[in-house]
Amino acid sequence: MRELPDSKSVLYEVSLEADAEIAAPFDTWLRDHIADMLQFDGFRSAEILDDPSAPAGRIRRVVQYRLRDRAALDDYLANHAPAMRAQGAARFGDRYTAQRRVLPHREELVRGAVSTENCLNCGEVLTGQHCSHCGQPATVRVLSLWALVKDVLGDLLNADSRVWRTLWPLAFRPGLLTQEFLRGRRASYTPPFRMYLVLSVVFFVLASFDGPGGGIGVKVDSDSAGIQIGPRDGAPAAPPAAGSQAQSSTATPTAPAKRPPLDAETQRLLDQVVKRVPAEVRGDLRRELETTLASATPEERATALRVAADPCGAESLKVDLGGPLRQY
Repeated sequence: MRELPDSKSVLYEVSLEADAEIAAPFDTWLRDHIADMLQFDGFRSAEILDDPSAPAGRIRRVVQYRLRDRAALDDYLANHAPAMRAQGAARFGDRYTAQRRVLPHREELVRGAVSTENCLNCGEVLTGQHCSHCGQPATVRVLSLWALVKDVLGDLLNADSRVWRTLWPLAFRPGLLTQEFLRGRRASYTPPFRMYLVLSVVFFVLASFDGPGGGIGVKVDSDSAGIQIGPRDGAPAAPPAAGSQAQSSTATPTAPAKRPPLDAETQRLLDQVVKRVPAEVRGDLRRELETTLASATPEERATALRVAADPCGAESLKVDLGGPLRQY
């Protein structure tokens, strides 16, 4: 089964009945009449059929005109049909009659190309790779695991891959991707949901590099509405530096070194930093910060004070405090 190149074409059928006595001159006039009809815009072809069911003493001819579309037929009926019909009436008077009807084109069946398959979704006869009624594909491609892996690797490693053309604007100009999608320019970029899946796979692969106890962990701070990405809790600690002495499990624990007192300005700095973290970790954080600030130089304390006063300032964002202050 195949569709005509122009599925908007229509069939204009005229059934003419005349006295058998005028059959010869009527057929001659009819051929000339059809030749004149084919000169009008939109008329493509015509066919004369003989209808043997005519009553006794009469002949019946059926003429089928193929037109480009309904607009061409409407133009003929409005501007040319009255004059063409008047010619026949003037020639044969009431010795012939005519009946007309319009048949819109639906489909054409061709030998050797007739489809007997139906859409599994809506039952419509299939005329191509997709159902003409609901749009479902005629065949379903079932991907194996290996085919899926090859597709993913092809997207990531192909030099002309849409993934690479999408990553740059996604990272630096995300508004550009939105504009391109709204303008209909989508074939050059990876669809949003597929890009999300690709980035998710990459993230979890990287997160599992250090084994069961390591990798990358994500911590959500409900009080400060912040997200921290860093070593996963329980990851093995870094080995001690070369030359350091290992502590024996039976060694007597030594008393912690006495820290020098902090001035009032440093205490105020600690209060500003500690109050921004959850209450359950404030004690440990304060002890660690006191140890760090006790050995800091005056210049380092001044920098920390400026950052604590305005954490989001332009100058503060350029400062790398290091140590425990980095994640707060």
